[in-house]
Amino acid sequence: MKKAVIYARYSSDKQTEQSIEGQLSVCNKFAVDNGYTIIDSYIDRAISATTDRRPAFQKMINDSGKGKFDYVIVYKLDRFSRNRYDSALYKATLKKNNVKLISAMENITDSPESIILEAVIEGMNEYFSRELSQKVKRGQIESIKKGNWIGGVTPYGYDIINKKLVINEAEACVVRRIFNEYSFGRRTLDIATDLNNSHIKNKKGKKFTINSIMTILTNSKYVGYFSYDGVVYDSYVPPIIDKDLFDEVSERIKNNKRKPGYMKAKEKYLLSGKLYCGLCGELMVGESGTGKSGKVYQYYKCSGRKRKLNKCTNKIFKKSNTEELIIKLTKEHIFKPEITNLIIDRVVQISEKHYNNNETLKLLQAKLKEKNKQLNTILEALKNGIYNNSTQQMILDLEVDIKTLQDKIEIEELNSCLPIDRKVIEFWFSQFDGECTDDEKRNELIINSFINKIFISDDEITIVYNHSGENTQNLSLEDVEGLCSDLNEMVLHSGINTNIYITLNYTILIYTSS
Repeated sequence: MKKAVIYARYSSDKQTEQSIEGQLSVCNKFAVDNGYTIIDSYIDRAISATTDRRPAFQKMINDSGKGKFDYVIVYKLDRFSRNRYDSALYKATLKKNNVKLISAMENITDSPESIILEAVIEGMNEYFSRELSQKVKRGQIESIKKGNWIGGVTPYGYDIINKKLVINEAEACVVRRIFNEYSFGRRTLDIATDLNNSHIKNKKGKKFTINSIMTILTNSKYVGYFSYDGVVYDSYVPPIIDKDLFDEVSERIKNNKRKPGYMKAKEKYLLSGKLYCGLCGELMVGESGTGKSGKVYQYYKCSGRKRKLNKCTNKIFKKSNTEELIIKLTKEHIFKPEITNLIIDRVVQISEKHYNNNETLKLLQAKLKEKNKQLNTILEALKNGIYNNSTQQMILDLEVDIKTLQDKIEIEELNSCLPIDRKVIEFWFSQFDGECTDDEKRNELIINSFINKIFISDDEITIVYNHSGENTQNLSLEDVEGLCSDLNEMVLHSGINTNIYITLNYTILIYTSS
């Protein structure tokens, strides 16, 4: 008895179970006509033959070594594999196990001519497979250029309408909330917990997790970008957040991954990733050591000095003293109502100035005003009975121009530095109203929410505080010193040995120990 099994496969979801039924029917008829007894069938659904990662296929190859059958019948050789290397490898495995591969539709024998024919058929199958892949890729690229969604999981914050991603405003509000809260220093776990407590579900109707929050925070589609086959397409989808906020969040994610010494001997180094050497500009890292008495000491040390990258002579700084001083300075100077109000006033003032100086926005608004004026003139003429064959078309053209300009203005307003509402800044500061305790979690929140960078040396501490979405992570010590020298008129002498400099995006506090 010639014992045989059938292997059948179809490659995509667009094919159906009927494809499998057709293959099985042909293979069974071939078996009956040629005296083979079918003892089993192995079927892979919606899996390409360009890969060998097919469960039923691998089981069939594995079973071939158990002596269960002598032949494998396929509808055509391309059902077995469209990759010549895989085809040769697995046919060799079958041959080693004394199992022969047979094509029901291709008349291949053991003659020399049939061996050549089989090689030609396999080569053609691989060629057509690659050609099809290229055609699919070209089609997808054309769809992307048209702004059409090419498939996959619909990102949270969007719906698919007429093949395009369209903003789902209810979900978009949640996306903006996630980005803003993370940029203000909140952890992904806390953000997910708050959303779940508010009964807000993800796209699949399930609870948010740390991973789903991080997927949102790293998805460039929210700024309109889409990457396909190594090419980045901008303006692919309508953006939900601005690029500055996305860049700031990306920078924070990157810094959190590379923070050295955040945990040492189960002790949190709250200033890790934010504390820099005031002499050479290198990162200060958390260190610990044990004294002769067995007492453990924690401190911050310049990484440039530690790794001998330079000849830095900055001293080491005791962890607890440094963190307490930074928190103390922040509470004393930034949280004072008079300082907070001055910061808010300055931010609003400069924000409005930046917005009013947007020349592109001014030009678009002027054009819109002119188009509206033209439309009103025509409509007034119609009231007076003045009409000709071109009037209606002129009105239609003007209405199209006005709508286009309105869309451009809306986009420009989103992309420009919009005036920051005073209430937004006040709310941001209000998180820290009331008694500021020495609780470690509260201090960690203050550091993560407000402090961008700290430069420390033996006689001076310079603290850069955030109060906007602008990414200032790349500010060097020289940048800060240059800004301070240019902003003398904004100095607020809030103490004998402190100066505060207020700008649009951050506030700089300089403390001198002398």
